[in-house]
Amino acid sequence: KLAVMASSIQRLQGQSQGIRPVHTRVSARLHPARASARAQVQQQNQQLQGQSWEHWASSVSGEWEGVTASFSPDGSALPLPEYYVPAEFRKWDVGVHDWQTTCSVLAEGPGEIHMTCRRMMPTVGCEADAVAFTEEASQLGSTLQALTPEGGYFSGPSTLPSEASQASLELCFVTKAGSHVTRPGGSTTPTAAGVTRVADIAGLGADKAERMRLVLHLQRSEGQWALQKTDVHHERYDTPYRGLMELCGCGGGMSAFATVATSRPAPGSVPSAAQVDGCVQAAGESDNVVGADATTSQLVCLPLGVWYRLQLGTQGSGPAVSLWAGVATSKLSQPVASVQYSSAGELVYSALGSLNTQ
Repeated sequence: KLAVMASSIQRLQGQSQGIRPVHTRVSARLHPARASARAQVQQQNQQLQGQSWEHWASSVSGEWEGVTASFSPDGSALPLPEYYVPAEFRKWDVGVHDWQTTCSVLAEGPGEIHMTCRRMMPTVGCEADAVAFTEEASQLGSTLQALTPEGGYFSGPSTLPSEASQASLELCFVTKAGSHVTRPGGSTTPTAAGVTRVADIAGLGADKAERMRLVLHLQRSEGQWALQKTDVHHERYDTPYRGLMELCGCGGGMSAFATVATSRPAPGSVPSAAQVDGCVQAAGESDNVVGADATTSQLVCLPLGVWYRLQLGTQGSGPAVSLWAGVATSKLSQPVASVQYSSAGELVYSALGSLNTQ
């Protein structure tokens, strides 16, 4: 691996919280329509703490390597912008649709979730010879709305912006559980952040978690929300949190997927919106979901089994945004999620669950 020395790195330190574990695989949150911003943050923190924060933090924190691709609203793979692609690729008529990525995540506590993602610029040869990358840092604390103990989550605004013309909705689905998370009675070792983990020794057969992050980028024009593009991040846990001290070696061990059509799920294998809602409402909050006409939603099937149904309306008339999404797998169950924003643009329901496909 190529060691990249950062010019300045702030050591983030926190305390793990001894919060009682929970065993539900479904997480849902109801957002009061007229709650103040402070009350919403307080309620969010209480709910996160009530869902075994330490277990979730140990599941999501760490260094993740992966591949990222972007897709148009109809599901077509988008090529990388030309200014990132070497002239040799264009000369040889080689399309580039995938980024090699690293993502560094540190969950210190509710409201303190730091994520920094880097996209390595393509090179002629091996990415290990390249140090050029783009970097995006974000804080998930104020936008984390629902989670699952194994590391899944939904991140989005509590209220769709009335002034800004853009918004992003992010869903993280865990497709393979890893051995790096804290488990009762397991051998643990502290990280720099004070979060305990099962001892993770590279190369000794430890199962590494995998996840899919689905990010929908929305843009509003004259009160109507429209989908600009969708990003899919296929990531695998690499090491405990190090603050992006290293970049992955050549290829990172993850395969490009943007143009692999055979990995797209067949529409008939995708659960209906009603099935998803029935699954995520198993936590007993079925009365909280906003009525949405799923028959008008658009189904988009993407590579690696990722799919979503999206219904967009005019803010002020009917639900502004209704989203159902998941990852079709060959396993007995698949991760799914449901998100709904009201006609006023307020998040009234967000939940994730595991749908039995048998």
